[in-house]
Amino acid sequence: MNDMIVIGVTGPTGSGKSTVCENLIKNGYSVIDADKIAKKVIEESLSCKTSLADYFGQDILDENNNLIRKILSQKAFLNKENVKMLNEITHPIIKDAIKSEIDKYKLEMKNVIILDVPLLFETGLDVFCDYTIAIIAGKDIRKERLIKRDNLSEELINLRISAQNKDEYYKNNADYILSNNGDLNDIFKSTKLVLSKIIGEENET
Repeated sequence: MNDMIVIGVTGPTGSGKSTVCENLIKNGYSVIDADKIAKKVIEESLSCKTSLADYFGQDILDENNNLIRKILSQKAFLNKENVKMLNEITHPIIKDAIKSEIDKYKLEMKNVIILDVPLLFETGLDVFCDYTIAIIAGKDIRKERLIKRDNLSEELINLRISAQNKDEYYKNNADYILSNNGDLNDIFKSTKLVLSKIIGEENET
């Protein structure tokens, strides 16, 4: 295996994607967290925040022009059109920042990089990936996780879930599909098996 492998991990909100990636970090994998990068670069870009405020309303910014993320999130996930506009506004600077992060790891001669992106295919960031894995879970299970995690009302959670793509979308786009409807150890084992298969196949080429 001479070149670095980039493996994209994605999935709808509440599927457990971030939990899987946190476990991969504990097991020694290098993970690029697209959400963390996105928050940083968007907050640092006045033009991006201005465009967001023009579309979603000035109340998404505080008196110091900092994003009020809870308000932006509530508005952005009201419907698919708003999600699409959020992506169109933020995608270019996020994509550039992630490309720079991948290039940095290449210079460090990393063998495998995990790219943790909630909207991997929707934003076109899968172009950076050699393989893609989607974590999915049942709607009721996702709702239960989101209620515990985000402390949002059931109404807001239903809006967020309905604004996202269905499981079929991930099945049509991802190289591997993993269901996370049970014990965490099960999804951790499934992920480990898929990564071993990918890395093993690359070593054979």
